[in-house]
Amino acid sequence: MKLLDYLFWDEVTTDRLNFYRAIGVDSLMIHLPEEMGDGKDYTEDFKRMKNFVEEHGLELFVYHAHRIPRDKIIYGQPGRDEQIQTWCDPSVL
Repeated sequence: MKLLDYLFWDEVTTDRLNFYRAIGVDSLMIHLPEEMGDGKDYTEDFKRMKNFVEEHGLELFVYHAHRIPRDKIIYGQPGRDEQIQTWCDPSVL
C-alpha cells in the first residue's frame, strides 16, 4: 500500500516535499493552476516538476486538472471549441 497526498502547483517546495517524505508519504497528486488552461504547451514545466518531486524521494502520481476551465463546454458558450482543445490535447494539460 502507498500513501498519497496532494499539493497545489505553487505549494510544491523543498520544505514540503521533505516533510511529506519524513512522514512516510510515497506519492503526490499535484493540482494544476487554472492559468495552465490557456492553451500553451506546459510539457517542459511538467517534466521539471516531475524531476523535482522525484529528487525528493517521492513519486508524482498524477496531475489533477480540476481547476482548468470547462464552463463554456458545459454550457455550450462561445469559446467552447478552444476549451475542448485544451482538454483534449495532452501537451497543454
